[in-house]
Amino acid sequence: QHREMLAGLVQALQGQPEGVQIPPHLWRHMLVLLLAQLRLKRQRASLEETLTEHTLRLIMKMMPRAVPELATPFGVFCSPLSQESMLQMSDLRRGIEEHVLQGGAEQTEALSKLFATLFQTSVLSGAVFRQGGDSWNVLA
Repeated sequence: QHREMLAGLVQALQGQPEGVQIPPHLWRHMLVLLLAQLRLKRQRASLEETLTEHTLRLIMKMMPRAVPELATPFGVFCSPLSQESMLQMSDLRRGIEEHVLQGGAEQTEALSKLFATLFQTSVLSGAVFRQGGDSWNVLA
């Protein structure tokens, strides 16, 4: 059921003309459907098979689009350099499994737990923050 809904949404979005902005509520809906699919997959596959590097990158790409209010802190905590470090940590997969994939959290709670897990893993990855001018630089 979730798979068909997700496939239908992706197909509809692929048919959009180039340059059309996808509203955040559609990104949220797709992310929630993806998480539901991952919950089902986890029941029959290993954690590494469920949360592949490609899947984790996709989740991190979708997050700031799904909740644009958190795009700025997400960009600080989950910069491309920080993401590379996070992807090497088993804590990321275990945290997503424990806080997001287990149980049946409703949409807002699942997304909040996903953000919290990504932020926590970013901090644990050893990213050091320093402010330079008007922007934040992330050093890993």
